[in-house]
Amino acid sequence: SVAWCRFLKRALSRNEYKRLGFPTQVDFLVLCVDLLAEASLEGLRIKNADSLRKKIGGIPEDPGQLREWLVSGKYGNDNRRIIGKFELVDYTTGEVMKMDAHETVIMTYWLNPGGSEKDTKRELWQLYAGDMEAMGIVPVKPSTFNHYTNAWSRKMLSAKERHGKKHFKDTYRPYVPAKPLEFANSLWASDGSGVVPYRYQDQYGKWRMMKIYVMLISDVGSRYIAGYSVSRKGLHLEDGTMLRQAMRMALVDNGKTEVLDFISDNHGAYTGEASKAYLQRVCRNFRTIAPGNSQANPAEAMFRLFKRRFKSYFKLPETSWNARSLESMANPDYYDIMALPTYTEAIEKLTVAIREWNNTRLENELTPSEWFHTLKNDRAGQYTDRQYRRITGEMSKRDLSYLRSILTLERDGKEYKFDIPTDAGTVALIAQHMGYASSFKTHVYWNSEGADVYTTDEVYMFTCPPAPLASKSMTEATPDSLRALAYYNRKGAEFEEMVDGFVEDVEAAKAVMVRGYDFNIRDNATKEDYNAMHEQISAAEYERGRAKLEAKKQRARERERKKADQVQQQAVIDYHKNHISDLSKYIK
Repeated sequence: SVAWCRFLKRALSRNEYKRLGFPTQVDFLVLCVDLLAEASLEGLRIKNADSLRKKIGGIPEDPGQLREWLVSGKYGNDNRRIIGKFELVDYTTGEVMKMDAHETVIMTYWLNPGGSEKDTKRELWQLYAGDMEAMGIVPVKPSTFNHYTNAWSRKMLSAKERHGKKHFKDTYRPYVPAKPLEFANSLWASDGSGVVPYRYQDQYGKWRMMKIYVMLISDVGSRYIAGYSVSRKGLHLEDGTMLRQAMRMALVDNGKTEVLDFISDNHGAYTGEASKAYLQRVCRNFRTIAPGNSQANPAEAMFRLFKRRFKSYFKLPETSWNARSLESMANPDYYDIMALPTYTEAIEKLTVAIREWNNTRLENELTPSEWFHTLKNDRAGQYTDRQYRRITGEMSKRDLSYLRSILTLERDGKEYKFDIPTDAGTVALIAQHMGYASSFKTHVYWNSEGADVYTTDEVYMFTCPPAPLASKSMTEATPDSLRALAYYNRKGAEFEEMVDGFVEDVEAAKAVMVRGYDFNIRDNATKEDYNAMHEQISAAEYERGRAKLEAKKQRARERERKKADQVQQQAVIDYHKNHISDLSKYIK
């Protein structure tokens, strides 16, 4: 070993390695490491060229000191083997502790059980050394202290107590491996994060920087971003409203196909009572990850990949909207805030980025969009029209007590009219829920295909179909508008007949009540009087029934006559139209 050290020292200091045919020191040292490994010399166990260079660079010139230099790596340096020699024994039970005195004191200061403070290793070693000297035990050197605490097994075992549950679960705790999903729509995942930086002016006119907080709804199998929503300008708020906006976009894109499984983290936007009720209506299964186990949410990895892709559009000032460490933040001296887009421009960039993400071809030669729309899990059912309106449609509050059977709603400046049923069953249902109140407030979930009416406590009542529209002028009448006119005329007549029938029922009941009352107040009523009264009642009921039937027939004849008059009037109008059309050929 001494001979090798002297040779290497001379070869490196005098460049003798070049005369041996080696162009660089590295090539020379690599070969020497291989030769030394074969020789297995005492005191010169070197594993790589860099270690050999450091070893040779520090050797002393004196031959006596050179021998001490070689053996000091092993002989006379017992620091590492000190740990584990000072056993601790519980003399009440005779049990030998798993850790000796050195390990106990070192790990006590290293873990700091129950405390949040974490001192440097140098400070911890000084505390440890003081305790050991007080017990009359020679402490290990700082380098051994560092080697002991840096060992992987002890870093793993101490991670939870020293760095916290989240670090331990994210870094060391075993997780459940799973094979990739084959079909789209098997599992949806959601997460939110600050992604898009933008500039805005505060109330004092000063330009400031902020990030748009984005909530993504992604399909895990296809990696397709089906829906997203953004926070309002100047806010980092993530709430249930953003969740419903993102889910509505995703559901509309997915059609009426049912969402089988949905997973999210434990943010209040997902775990609030209103959000949980909404997700339970939308999804067959809804679950949140165990707190502190972010690896269980596939949306976390999706968001990291998306943010990495998004950096190609412009330099992100930080990795997340509230980054604290200097390594995660851009240098403010060279960051031009005016180079950032405005709020509107940032949303446009986000839209473009999501579109490109969804249309980038994957390893299976499919884009996320193609995968999502063509390879769906066939176990998913279909929402009913009413379910679909409730989870994707608009929600409006309306008072039904004065609408006169037509429900008018508005979206984006456009009016939509729906036909409220006026049959006896619907009227009775409204009366049941309305009670003695003077008004009847409801929640209406609707789209262009229909409107579903619920009570304010979300009890379903009835559905209103789109109202057919009649024409205000016969000159613009169409077959559809004429059928609508006939429908509303018939509906009005039936409604009026129902009202008249109600009045007749009241009058009939009153007549019966009066006749019974006349009989009951007589002092000397006999059996013959009772029979005579019932004969009168039967005759009166017969006459009343016959009159009612005759009146009904008369109303039917009247309706037929009106229809005939309308047909005749229409024939006259058609004749005049044709006549005018014929004359127009000769008029210039």
